[in-house]
Amino acid sequence: QGYGKGEMRGIIPRSLEKIASFREANAGKGWTYKMEVTFIEVYNEGVYDLLRPENAEKEDLAIKQDQKTGMTFIENAVKNEMDPANLQAIDEMMDLASLHRATAATDMNAASSRSHTIFTLHLTGENEEAGAKVTGMMHLCDLAGSEGLSQKTEELAEESANIHKSLVCLNDVFSALGSKQAFVPFRNSKLTFFLMPSLAGEGKMCVFVNLSPTHEAYLESLNSLKFAHSVNQIELGKAIRNVTEKNTDTPGAKSNTGGKKTTKKKK
Repeated sequence: QGYGKGEMRGIIPRSLEKIASFREANAGKGWTYKMEVTFIEVYNEGVYDLLRPENAEKEDLAIKQDQKTGMTFIENAVKNEMDPANLQAIDEMMDLASLHRATAATDMNAASSRSHTIFTLHLTGENEEAGAKVTGMMHLCDLAGSEGLSQKTEELAEESANIHKSLVCLNDVFSALGSKQAFVPFRNSKLTFFLMPSLAGEGKMCVFVNLSPTHEAYLESLNSLKFAHSVNQIELGKAIRNVTEKNTDTPGAKSNTGGKKTTKKKK
């Protein structure tokens, strides 16, 4: 997620910067793009909007699934139009999300995330000359810290239990995908259910794992590497490029240049 500015900015603002460059390069080819963003967290198996107004009441939102497309979405989540070249708007969005996100002190981090966050860019591109329309989504998921707590209370113990449960469910999904099982337990957690369309073979996935070089962090680093190894065994296959001919409203062919989902394993 990142909390800094300039060179200290995180993956989300850096990704949007790259997308702005991509948009500019394609403008000369007749493409125009509309981009909208949502930003949610999964905390204690509840789903909360990180883009809600600063003084708005925290509300547990429902994950819904479109019966026609199979795509999942968060009901009543704030969806804001975003210009990826507007750095001020991006910084304001990140500041608002950071304000709402659940954090706590741990043995390794003074402000460790206690929730999984999922930033989603919804993109629609149109080319009037070619009569084509493309749609896609990019999820950037920052997983909650799994390290031990510096202070243990009943509330923090519940947080840890739910973080552990959801990470186990995520690993179970990866294991089922890696061994090509017929049944994949996507619905065992809110995190995996929401990411199901991206993990089910219609997108691309990339995982970043943060490791500490210190001796004290040995066990946490080892666990992170084991997690990365299990993910590395998965083959999702070719992604689907969602192209529609505007005049016929007929879906285009499958391609390996479809959307991307990036998951970040956070210490």
